[in-house]
Amino acid sequence: RSSYLCMAPLPRTDHSSQPVSKFDLAYFPMAAETLAGAFEGDPMTSYLFPSGSNNQRRPGYLFQVELGYTFRHGVVETIGEGRALALWLPPGQMKGAFNAMIQSGAALAPIRMGLKATWRVVLLLRSLHQLHSKLISGDHWYLLALGVHPRYRGRRWGSDLLRHGLARARSTNLPCYLET
Repeated sequence: RSSYLCMAPLPRTDHSSQPVSKFDLAYFPMAAETLAGAFEGDPMTSYLFPSGSNNQRRPGYLFQVELGYTFRHGVVETIGEGRALALWLPPGQMKGAFNAMIQSGAALAPIRMGLKATWRVVLLLRSLHQLHSKLISGDHWYLLALGVHPRYRGRRWGSDLLRHGLARARSTNLPCYLET
């Protein structure tokens, strides 16, 4: 995984952008499916949920927790009613994140994802938090997740969501942080 600080000029667009809208809870089932599908086969997801066991539905639970947490404490934006999503944490929202994640459903992770997968998630999150703290310490926007449902890829919805979030960060004169 790599980490990036986004302070560059906004990328040009050579296509008509899709309208970005604020997330509505009615989109939750589609959004959870979108994130699980977007990250299927991703090296991080494969590490957390190795194939060969009954892990097909378990990544979806992790994304449900992230989505619920960001809906309560951040900014969730969508195109296509949950078919493309950007999960942003505004400045200062990393403090107290552990307790807020527990309230968003992480306490059930050992039951829903299994003990081994939960332990791998905890280790990964701890490592990512340490890296995040080393790379950026001041106020910033954190892009927690950006995903497009596999059936809707190629429409540049991910680019539209990213451009929209970067414009917001630029309007607040703050950098962005993301991990890839």
